[in-house]
Amino acid sequence: MTISFRALGASALLLVAAALPVGTQVETRVPLPVPDIPGYRTLKADLHLHTVFSDGNVWPTVHVMEAWRDGLDVIALTDHVEYRPHVADVTTSIDRAYSVAKSAADELGIVLVPGAEITRPVSADDPFGATAHFNALFVRNASALDAPTLLEELRKAREQDAFIFWNHPGFRVEKAEWFPAIAEAYEQQLFQGVELVNGPNVYPEVFPWIEQKRLTILSNSDAHDPMPPRVAAGVRPITLIFARSADLQGIRDALVQRRTAAWMGGELWGAEEHLRALWSAAVRFETSRIKPGTFALFRVRNVSALPFHFVPPKAPAWLRFEAAAIAPEADSLLRARITADAPTRQTTVDVQFELTNVHIAPQRNLVVTIPLRIDVTRP
Repeated sequence: MTISFRALGASALLLVAAALPVGTQVETRVPLPVPDIPGYRTLKADLHLHTVFSDGNVWPTVHVMEAWRDGLDVIALTDHVEYRPHVADVTTSIDRAYSVAKSAADELGIVLVPGAEITRPVSADDPFGATAHFNALFVRNASALDAPTLLEELRKAREQDAFIFWNHPGFRVEKAEWFPAIAEAYEQQLFQGVELVNGPNVYPEVFPWIEQKRLTILSNSDAHDPMPPRVAAGVRPITLIFARSADLQGIRDALVQRRTAAWMGGELWGAEEHLRALWSAAVRFETSRIKPGTFALFRVRNVSALPFHFVPPKAPAWLRFEAAAIAPEADSLLRARITADAPTRQTTVDVQFELTNVHIAPQRNLVVTIPLRIDVTRP
C-alpha cells in the first residue's frame, strides 16, 4: 500500500518525508504474514534500535518508517543512557527520541515501546561493558536511569516497572557465559529476558538458559544505521510476540509471561506450544488419487512468511518421501514414491515431519504429525 494524504496526517507526512533521502519515491509496506495462534495475536517486533540521540546514525522516524515498510507491528527505540557521542549536536535527553517518533508511529499503526539501553562497565578491566548491556522497556523517564553502577541502574529501571532483557550476550567475548555480573543481576531479579539473536549473530550457548532460567527469548536487529529493505536483504531479526492485544499492555503481558519466539532468516526458536501452533495455522496439505508404482505430488499451501524445512519424514514403507522445503507464502509440491505394494484403497496415513529449522530446545526440533488421506487406485 502506497502512503497517501488520505492515509496519513500532515504532521506524520512531514516526519516520513524527513526520513527519506531526497529524490526517492514514497515507500510501500511489504506484508509479512505470520498467523495468529489460538487466544493470541502474533505481533512482529524489533525491540533494540538506536538513533542519533545516542550512538545511532538515523533520526527516530527513520526506524518507524523502516518497520512499517518491512511489515513489523512493534518497535522500541533503545538509546544508550550513558553513551551519547552526538550530544554536541543533539543536546536534549534520550527520552526525546520517543517523543519525536510517536506521532509517525501512531499514524502508521506501529506500536512504539518506550525504552533505553543500560551500558555500564562491571569492572576496571571491562571498560566497554562488554558483558553488561541491558534494554529496559516501558520506562517512563530514561534519563533518570543513569547511576554509578550496573545494579543501581537496573534497580532504577525496575522501580519504573520496566521489562529488562540482557543484550547480545556474546558481545566482545569468545563465547557467551553466565558471567558473575549477570548472575548477580539475575539473583536480584533485575532482568527477565535475553537476546538469543542480535543482528546477524545467534548465540546457541544461550538457548539452554531460556528454560533453565525461565527467560523470555528475544531476537532484535540492534540497528544503528538505516536498515536495508527486507525484500532486498532478507528477513531482519524479529521477535514474535503472542499478545492478547496489540497495545503496550498486551505486549508487556506477553513479554512477562514468556510468550515470544525468535525469528531470523529461515530459522525459528521458541517454546513448542507456540511454534506448533504457528505451524498448524500456517500450513495445509492437499492430496489426490494416486497409482501404485508412481511418484505422488502432495500440494502444501503455506499462508505465512515462515519457511519450513524437513528431512525425509517417517511414513509407511510404501510411501517414500524426499527431503524438501515448504516455501513461504506459496504452494509447494512434495514428492513421494508410492511403491507397488501400497494398499489399494482410500486410507489415512500419519506422516511425521521433523522441521529442521524450527527449534524448540537445544538439539531438538519441532516434530509434527500430518494425517494424509491417500486414495491409491490400480491402473
